[in-house]
Amino acid sequence: MERRPDAPDRIRVLSIIKRLHIGGDQVRLLSFATAVDRERFEHVVLVVQGTDEARDATVGPMLATYRDAGVEVVVLGREIVSMTA
Repeated sequence: MERRPDAPDRIRVLSIIKRLHIGGDQVRLLSFATAVDRERFEHVVLVVQGTDEARDATVGPMLATYRDAGVEVVVLGREIVSMTA
């Protein structure tokens, strides 16, 4: 399907997730990220925490899976600090 010349720019979507290990939210996000219409949407996944080799060894990393699927991923590599304490 060809884009009309008067069609608006792609809609920008940012998905934010704490970390990318194998889990329900991560699998659902990967499913969405690979199914989204890339002609209509510019989708980026933002990962707050960086990779953790010890955690990834037990629950598995998914960063490579996202990138292999062509999903744009940005890793901040920050720890989340609670503001309620």
